[in-house]
Amino acid sequence: MIWRVFGAAALVLLVCDAPMETQGASPPALTITRITRDGVRSASVTDAVLRDLRGVVIQRGVRTGETLPDDVRVDVPPPDVLTITAPNGMSTATLNGGCSAFFHFTGAIESVTVTRGKATFDDPANFFRVSGPNGIDTSANEK
Repeated sequence: MIWRVFGAAALVLLVCDAPMETQGASPPALTITRITRDGVRSASVTDAVLRDLRGVVIQRGVRTGETLPDDVRVDVPPPDVLTITAPNGMSTATLNGGCSAFFHFTGAIESVTVTRGKATFDDPANFFRVSGPNGIDTSANEK
């Protein structure tokens, strides 16, 4: 009888000591789905720059199909254009040459802040929360 009590206590101790799963949502996988240079499709470009939110360079150059890191600033020099797609194609963000945009997951939604240049979004309210100082052209996704 004593073994059963100690065995049950040990089992409870093991269960209580197990690591807890976090309840926060994981950031969505944003993917570069199209790159153009001077209007011609390209598989990659070497002069686009990815930075962390503090401005530290984490990568130079991007390629089609690449997943962006979490909480990233994307700098797109002219004449490049990058299209970034949300999971399941829910929405796209097209960053034109000269654009700088921050992508930050708030835990509930992907927040995009355009600090320089021009970006266009199809159906932005479907996935992105968009802000910017110079105004942003948005359009509904026409199919």
